[in-house]
Amino acid sequence: MKLQELAKEKGADKLGAAGLTGGAASKMFDQLPGLDNLGDLQKLAKEKGGDFEKLLSETVDEVKKILEEKGKKAKDLAGETTEEAKKKATK
Repeated sequence: MKLQELAKEKGADKLGAAGLTGGAASKMFDQLPGLDNLGDLQKLAKEKGGDFEKLLSETVDEVKKILEEKGKKAKDLAGETTEEAKKKATK
């Protein structure tokens, strides 16, 4: 699986959990600068190994961590928004 696809998949999972789905989430990932460079890094890691593999592994781990953190924040914000809407509806 390409890194771009991994980032989109993991990010979409987290955004979906926060209630953000469909084209909007996909469009956000298409606009992220640098995702194409990750494909180049993946190719170098496969061809040359060593330090490139280590760099790729570190990069993937960092991207996953960031997506998980941001997904959790998005879910929390979505929950807060839902709670605020419920409070306004009951007034």
